[in-house]
Amino acid sequence: MGEKIIELQGLRCIAIISVLLFHIWPETFGNGFLGVDIFFVVSGYIMAMILLSSNSLKETFFTTTLTFYYRRIYRILPLYLLNILATILIVPAVSYTVFYLNFLSQVKSALTFFVNFSMLFENHNYFNNGLTFYWFKHYWSLCVEMQFYAIVPFLLYAGKRLPLIVSLFILWPALIGASVFLIFYKLGTEGESGAYFTFTMLPARIYEFLGGFIAFDAQQFIELYFNNYKILLKFKELFYHFITVNLLALTLLGITLYPVKLIDIYTLPAIVVISSILIASIARTKQKNELKYSILANKFCIFIGDASYSLYICHWIIVTLSKAIFDDNEGNRQIMLLASVLVGVMVHLYVEKPIIKARMKPEEFLPYLIGVYFLIGIVASSSLSGASSEPSDFAKDIFHNKSKLILNSTEWNRFASRINPDISAELGVYANKARCNHYPQSEFAAKYAAVGGIVGTELKGSGNLSVLIIGNSHAECVVPGIELALEGIYSELNLFVTGGITPFEGFRYSGTWFLLNEAVKHYKPDIIYFVFKYLPDLEITTEPIEKDFHTIKIQEMIDFLSNNSKVLFISEMHFEAVRFYSLKFSEMIQHSGWMTGLKFKQRDIEDRRIVSTRRWKVIKCKNCIFMNMLKPYCKDGWCSPVDETRKVPLIWDDNHVTTFGSYLLTPYLKEYLKPMYKILENFN
Repeated sequence: MGEKIIELQGLRCIAIISVLLFHIWPETFGNGFLGVDIFFVVSGYIMAMILLSSNSLKETFFTTTLTFYYRRIYRILPLYLLNILATILIVPAVSYTVFYLNFLSQVKSALTFFVNFSMLFENHNYFNNGLTFYWFKHYWSLCVEMQFYAIVPFLLYAGKRLPLIVSLFILWPALIGASVFLIFYKLGTEGESGAYFTFTMLPARIYEFLGGFIAFDAQQFIELYFNNYKILLKFKELFYHFITVNLLALTLLGITLYPVKLIDIYTLPAIVVISSILIASIARTKQKNELKYSILANKFCIFIGDASYSLYICHWIIVTLSKAIFDDNEGNRQIMLLASVLVGVMVHLYVEKPIIKARMKPEEFLPYLIGVYFLIGIVASSSLSGASSEPSDFAKDIFHNKSKLILNSTEWNRFASRINPDISAELGVYANKARCNHYPQSEFAAKYAAVGGIVGTELKGSGNLSVLIIGNSHAECVVPGIELALEGIYSELNLFVTGGITPFEGFRYSGTWFLLNEAVKHYKPDIIYFVFKYLPDLEITTEPIEKDFHTIKIQEMIDFLSNNSKVLFISEMHFEAVRFYSLKFSEMIQHSGWMTGLKFKQRDIEDRRIVSTRRWKVIKCKNCIFMNMLKPYCKDGWCSPVDETRKVPLIWDDNHVTTFGSYLLTPYLKEYLKPMYKILENFN
């Protein structure tokens, strides 16, 4: 068996290197997360190999299943639990924000293999580190794998009762088709929240494991049917040749480490297909002379592949703590990588390998397992006992009642002198907790509660204009600034937001975009503020851009909004600070004092929105006013995610504004009232 899977360890090496580089340099290695997909395909193949081996076929289904479950538990749980124990010992001793976050619930999710469900229920975006410090976020894939282990004996039992041709060409493709259909259904109907499901949940990931099944069956099929004809023998020889293996391996490596973020809808299936073909071509007994020329059989690759589980388990706490406490610069990232590799290798050599070699029987292992669970519970309870879970009333008062002072530089500087580092750190934590929940939910928005991600509010004023703010979550965050800018102008100020969407038809994250139209029909506004985060799907186009399908759909939406209002305000590119979030702000203040070196070039934002900027230039709208959303945070080509005193965060993750950031918009929003009145005069 060692010779049979030796190159699989090399494939695991590609997977773990990709994941490590992605977690440390997400901007550079934006496709590295695909390493997890390689792991899933490899796992599917190995499960098929284990459960469909000749020895397994001789045993009863019940015996085979119990043996399989025990071996998987024995292989996965020791390191899995030891990392949880290490995390609850280290993190409370080092992290400031852990006492304000629901760390205990994260521990419970990890212990029950529920992390992927927790991420889904909390709408936690895997790619946005600013939402919270998720100390077991990398466990989502292990939870998916354990959930897969629960059903895999039954899947393979059904498969082995069918002829090989039926399982290979009908059963597995049918299940893959069902999984892919579910993915597109979720993405098409639920937008970004659907993307959370398709990323973290087994039904949307099972096609990757099934790719491993197909690799196993394809290998059997080739051995059975490709021996009788010259052309098939030639194909078989070419298929197994080291050149084919190396080309496929280099292709995988090229995709996962490509320095420009590729489109997931293409790369995910490509990774699964290439990995499945590669596994089918390598997972067989080979002579030493064959392996000599294989990249995947290189000693380094084999060693890193052997240590891949330890590396995966151990690296996350190192990366997360480092990014929370230290400056996110190139030198520190290199140290992160070195520390992750050293710790992972040491754990592999001195913990993982001895446990594997021990080959403990169930009656020996289970008491240890139960004991570790109890120990984790005791340590978690004691390490977090007596901890405060709420910021001070003073910090809350600043956030809710004093944040308007930021509009007057002199008055704000005077008041900010009362904010010490502890209060500033509390403001960072509270900004993450409060987020953009400033107003009570409206009855109209409550009608769509079952949809999820719907937020709405209804405010009354002394003016004579009906105003509606629509969009995705960014619209909710800017309401305080818009409300203040329109004070005395509006008779009613209504908000309707459907979170996590691109608010136009036909995009990957379109989801429930059409509900925005329903809100417009319901409120019949004079003025519409159309505010939204520019999600990645807005940056995809075909040429010429004016004839691109997506451009046409944007024009249709703008036409609808324009025809159903007197003035339509549209937000241009949103402000974002890729390496900043308010929890990191809090951690660094506690460990290093007031933060410095936070400024970055405005061009960094603009370069990520080149397609959107071009697209707006071809959109036609007579009563539209485009709002520059960067002005409050950028000056002379440089931007900052904190105020001028560096004591409060202007955004709570890497792109959603806090109350401070929202109020900073107010004077700039007022500048757009003059052209608004001019349009209203012409309208009347």
